[in-house]
Amino acid sequence: MSDINVLGQYFDLYVFDIQRRSIPKAYGYSNTLRSLSKEGIKAVIDLNWNGFDDICDQTRVVWSKLRELALPKTFQEYQNFETAQEMIELYAVGGMFHAILDGGTMSVVNWESFSPEKIEVTPQAWLFGLLDAGSELSRVVNRYIIKNRLNRAQRSSLRERFLAIAHELNDFLDKFSEITPAVMDAYNRYGFKSSFRSKMGQIRGAIESQERFVLEAIERESD
Repeated sequence: MSDINVLGQYFDLYVFDIQRRSIPKAYGYSNTLRSLSKEGIKAVIDLNWNGFDDICDQTRVVWSKLRELALPKTFQEYQNFETAQEMIELYAVGGMFHAILDGGTMSVVNWESFSPEKIEVTPQAWLFGLLDAGSELSRVVNRYIIKNRLNRAQRSSLRERFLAIAHELNDFLDKFSEITPAVMDAYNRYGFKSSFRSKMGQIRGAIESQERFVLEAIERESD
């Protein structure tokens, strides 16, 4: 028999208090990074590459501050996972849209500049960010077409280059589709609905949507 107070040695209230005060900061950093991501996507559509690079630098600073916070372990894992996912999506969209404009091949994307090791994110978060980037890239293409009022030939050319990139992305991610999903999905917080396979479905849906536009343009030319 012993006094329950002996258990106090296992609980450092000072550490708990630091974690408590760090939680609002974590939400703040995550929200800041999401706002930067939206600004970054706009910079991509505007072809403001200097602005895009500056925003990416800012996201790295915010990401570093978030990772340094003393947070409850489970909360930290989920918060970092979702925030890293948002950040990687931005980098990948910027790189792939630049590739579309440069001719439509993945080889021009500097993947090593934001690899999981370089950015210090888990491979799972990195892949989920890349999955999000696939469908977001299609939306960027559409918004770029609208913003610049591209003519029919320009639209078809841009979409065909998107399709080249998107098919290459889909083929890369498909390599993980048999084993990875169970591991990937386990990293998501409980109740989170977007699984690996559903995100793959979104990329394929974006491909099919853009293919329809290209096919319609070809049919008009042949009439």
